[in-house]
Parts: sequence; C-alpha cells; structure tokens
Amino acid sequence: MKNLLLPVLVSVLFCPPVPTLRVPLRIVLPIPTIGNAPDSTTLRLTTGAENLELRHLMLRVLQIEQQRLTIHDPRLVGKQFHLTFQEYRNGTPTPEKELVGNKASRLTQFDSTGTFSVEVFSRQVSETKVENRFLFVNGMTVKAFDVVPQKGDLYSMRTDIRPFRRAQGAVGGSTNNPVSEARLPLSVKVPLLVYTLPYNGGDYLQWCTVAQSQVPVEQWYKRFKIPHFVVYNLRIDLK
Repeated sequence: MKNLLLPVLVSVLFCPPVPTLRVPLRIVLPIPTIGNAPDSTTLRLTTGAENLELRHLMLRVLQIEQQRLTIHDPRLVGKQFHLTFQEYRNGTPTPEKELVGNKASRLTQFDSTGTFSVEVFSRQVSETKVENRFLFVNGMTVKAFDVVPQKGDLYSMRTDIRPFRRAQGAVGGSTNNPVSEARLPLSVKVPLLVYTLPYNGGDYLQWCTVAQSQVPVEQWYKRFKIPHFVVYNLRIDLK
C-alpha cells in the first residue's frame, strides 16, 4: 500500500479558514414561518479523538479519519435526521440511496432532549476498498466503495463543504481539538460530507480547494477532473 500520507495530513490539519466579510452591525427582524416551525439549527463538529496521542495514532499510523457531528435543539425532539449517499464516477452519479434502510429508523432520530450525534470513521481497508463507518448512539452502519486503482490512500472525508467556524464557549472539545459549528437549514436536503479524492493541482494535491470552492458537487468532475467521490446528503424532517 502506497504511503502518501503526508499530503493528506497537511490538507486535513492545515486547511485555511474561508475568508469572512466584515459588515456593519444591524438588527434583522426574524421572518415568520408557517406554524412557527424552525428554519435552521446548529451543527457542531469535532475532528479526531479527544486524546492527542490517540488522535495522532489513528491519523498518522492507522490512517483513520474521525469526525463527530452533534445537534442539540429542543425544538427537534423526536424528529428524523435523514441521510442519503450518492457515488460519482467520472462525473456520472449512481442512484441516491438511503444510508439507513428504514427512513423512520431510531438510529437517525433525535432523542427526548432534541439531541442527535454520529461519529464517522473513514479508512482504506484493502488495495481495492475504502469504507465509511457511521456510529450512532443506537447502532452502526458501514458503507464500502471500490477505489480508483492505486489511489486508495488518497481519499479524505471532507466536512469543510459546510462553512464551519470555531465555536465560542462551546462545551466539549479541547485546546488541541476545538469545536466548530455551522448552521443547517431544516426540511431541505443539503450536502453534509464528501468522501473524495483530491484535485491534482500539479505540484500539490488539494482537498480544501475543492471542498471550499462552493462549486456544486455535480460539476466537480467537469471543473476539477476528480474521478471518484461519495456525497452524503442530509435532510432534517420536521413532519
């Protein structure tokens, strides 16, 4: 198995934040929604294990990526966190599939406090296969995919397709593993994660450039010539 870990580490650990635009402070009144339903919620992210030595072991030695995604919103008690996935090969998508077979599965349901969490572990398992493990509070599901030949160790799970920012005063995380957060619309399907090969920029292999480009995933092959990636989409149902 080829060891091209260093470019992966540089990309994963040192992606520059997306520039922000400073604007004058102004007061914006909320727009009423039908039935007073919420229109968005906050998704929190931590990357890697809490323990620094364990995180280094997993990423640098075992080559396992780990992300934890959490939502706590009392308005979402009993609602469903609906996840699907779709592969793209040479620009051609496969049919979109359910990550968890039963749409009303308890694996993807907010609990009695409005909390939902999932840990995602990604790794190359053989010369021809990569896998993504989704560990829920009540169980786990695993998805495996055939790799592009000789490129199995270049896949990376990207969360920065969403505009995460460092959370201020968030509970959890640590100095070496801070919590980030992003706003998520409700009742709308959005890309949440992308497991992808990098963009070959000539002298460098680039993951951040693609994930943070705001180019729709349907156009990634045309724009970046990335031969294979998997998109995980999210919809939080309010019904």
